[in-house]
Amino acid sequence: MPLILGFIGFIFAALVMFAWAAVWLVAALFWLAWPLVLLVFGAIAWRRQSRYWQQFQSSPGARQTPAQPFSKNSGNAAFEEYRADTMRRLDEEREKFRDFLEQRRQAKDSEAFERYITERWERPGDRPQGAMT
Repeated sequence: MPLILGFIGFIFAALVMFAWAAVWLVAALFWLAWPLVLLVFGAIAWRRQSRYWQQFQSSPGARQTPAQPFSKNSGNAAFEEYRADTMRRLDEEREKFRDFLEQRRQAKDSEAFERYITERWERPGDRPQGAMT
């Protein structure tokens, strides 16, 4: 009888040790994996957002609006006309602002180039050979 109880105790102890090993293994995997899970979810969210903005800004000439949750017809004709007019006006303002920014970039580049040329010609050692003075 003591031999059987000793064998059952040994099996029970082995099962308990195996259970604890499994618990520690799961805990270690969770501890190591949660940053990777967060990274994957962040990458998925980033891709969706970048795809959204690529679609929104893909062609500057075409009128593209982002997906709007309230884009359904309200049933009020006056409001729909006002909303359409406001969206058209905002699109025109966005295009004007985009053109304004492009002109500012070009002016800034032109100004920087002129400043570079002026500074370069003021230094006597930097004049290209054959340049007229």
